[in-house]
Amino acid sequence: MRLFSGNITRVLLVVLLASVFAADCGVFHKESGYKNKAVPENNHSSNANSSASDTGYDYRKMYEKKIKIIKQTSNVINDVFKYLKENHYEQYPQVKALVEDAIDRLNQGKNAEVQYKNYAKEGKWKEAFISAERFWQNQVKAAETVLQAKKLLSNKLHEDE
Repeated sequence: MRLFSGNITRVLLVVLLASVFAADCGVFHKESGYKNKAVPENNHSSNANSSASDTGYDYRKMYEKKIKIIKQTSNVINDVFKYLKENHYEQYPQVKALVEDAIDRLNQGKNAEVQYKNYAKEGKWKEAFISAERFWQNQVKAAETVLQAKKLLSNKLHEDE
């Protein structure tokens, strides 16, 4: 059973990625010193007891939002893996290679996953957010690869009919 067609899965992933990039770009521009003259700067007061840094960003809130996005991305990836397994991807060498590449990419992100969880336990929200972002970047690359595998497998299955 297919949860979503290939195009709908891709659209969901693109919408998910676009919403995240829109939210995160401002943070990284501010952290890197980029100034957009069209947008006035807000004067944020620094409070040592809050999770907001001197840049005015609430990293805890950003971390929590990123964790939700990581879970959503995981759901998309898991749905595609389920489709691939149900359709015996391992019988097609090119598809199998893409799936193995995606699994390797996810395994590469394990260190960042451990880091973001540890930083969160310690209340180091900026570091937790940055590590979660790194983990999510690996997820995105893996998602792109499994979507390619799904498309290739779907084409192969239609050829076999």
